[in-house]
Amino acid sequence: MLLPSKLQSGQNFKTATVNTVNQIIEYLKTQRLVSDNRTIKLNQLTSGIAISAVQGSSPLSAGKSSIDHPFKLKIVTDE
Repeated sequence: MLLPSKLQSGQNFKTATVNTVNQIIEYLKTQRLVSDNRTIKLNQLTSGIAISAVQGSSPLSAGKSSIDHPFKLKIVTDE
């Protein structure tokens, strides 16, 4: 999804503005980070967003540090 185009002359201002704002909202929804808080945690800070791995509690990961289990992060956009 791309950002909406500029308003054109001759368009109904109110209708075009509402449609453009709705398109911007939909665009921003596709660009946000989403976490399951089970494997990856997002912390919203004043300086930005911190992404961190959540240490597992399964028997397979018991007693091992999170360094032994690197995680992969895949960023997906709706384009």
